[in-house]
Amino acid sequence: SGYLFKFSLLGPLNNDDINSDSYVVYPNPTLNYLKINDDSDFFTFYEIYTLGGQLMCQGKLEDQIIDTGDLVQGNYILKLFTNGKNSKLIKFVKQ
Repeated sequence: SGYLFKFSLLGPLNNDDINSDSYVVYPNPTLNYLKINDDSDFFTFYEIYTLGGQLMCQGKLEDQIIDTGDLVQGNYILKLFTNGKNSKLIKFVKQ
């Protein structure tokens, strides 16, 4: 619910673009969901990309939980957006 599956190319991501502060998102690796450790509701929207830059899904961040159950196993980039459209990139593993 709340998912819009859309495929587009972001462009290749390199390690310089990825914030390694994975403490914000847990569990990592994940099976069915990601929880955002953000009590202030700072992040309002998300996008999930493959490491090659392909957009896999996006949606409004509700209850600070993202359902990852439909993703296949692999490595992904979670892009979290604030109301001000600033973003944070976090690498995660889907098991």
